[in-house]
Amino acid sequence: MAAESAIDLGVQAQRASSRIAAVRSFFLDPKAAVAGVILGSLIILAVFAPLIAPYGFNDQDPSASLLQPSADHPLGTDRLGRDILSRIIYGARISLRVGFIAVGIAGAIGLPLGLVAGYFGRWPDEILMRLTDAMIAFPNLIFLLGVVAVLGPGVTNVMIAIGISSFPVYARLIRAQTLSLKERDFVLAARALGSSNRRILAQHILPNAFQPIIVQASLALGAAVLAEASLSFLGIGILPPTPTWGVIIADGFPVIRKNPWISIAPGFFIVAFVLSVNLLGDRLRDVLDPRLRGSR
Repeated sequence: MAAESAIDLGVQAQRASSRIAAVRSFFLDPKAAVAGVILGSLIILAVFAPLIAPYGFNDQDPSASLLQPSADHPLGTDRLGRDILSRIIYGARISLRVGFIAVGIAGAIGLPLGLVAGYFGRWPDEILMRLTDAMIAFPNLIFLLGVVAVLGPGVTNVMIAIGISSFPVYARLIRAQTLSLKERDFVLAARALGSSNRRILAQHILPNAFQPIIVQASLALGAAVLAEASLSFLGIGILPPTPTWGVIIADGFPVIRKNPWISIAPGFFIVAFVLSVNLLGDRLRDVLDPRLRGSR
């Protein structure tokens, strides 16, 4: 027993050491390090918005309408005299929450479908994959417009719409991984020992297929935030006065010649977020896929 405990402790220590080495390797890339700082800063802004923002997101001052950037208002004000910087900081809360939860919804739908289709094959595979093919063939923006039109505008409905539109990517990705893994020796051995299909899927296939899912999810965050901004800009996503980056851009569009900062500033934050998660996703793919290590 003592020997087994020592072996278990050694294995745990080795795993911990490998995780630390992986984290160090991840941030050895300067682009990943900079992207991590940008993303971390945006998350801090979102979490601590009430403490960081100099004003409330809907504090109005008609006498301060459309002010240019100054010491009191670093990014100027909108038509209602609201501080743009404060609205952007509060907007990070909504935009990032929409991105993360929408990706979670897409994964929660796509992963089970892909596992079932890839593992059981035959008619479940045919039905589920034809469904995902139809979803992929349908123009994404039109589908989002239709779902939001049916459900109505609002934060929750926008997250659901983006999640539903994104699940086919996860379904096809996990299906491809499952098709490869279900013929591997460790899965065949588990099946020969009498393991149930549920146990095989949960303990043998899903953990080994999860790495590409993590990479896909990191890359999909930027797309989800862009989708929310597009819907809000068109006026059918999240409606004012709720501050999101897309809503702020739409608010500033009619007066973009008089005060372009209203639209430029939130656009810059969107670009920073999308760029950071894409760089982190690329780096994550390089670290998790041994075939790509040292290829750059």
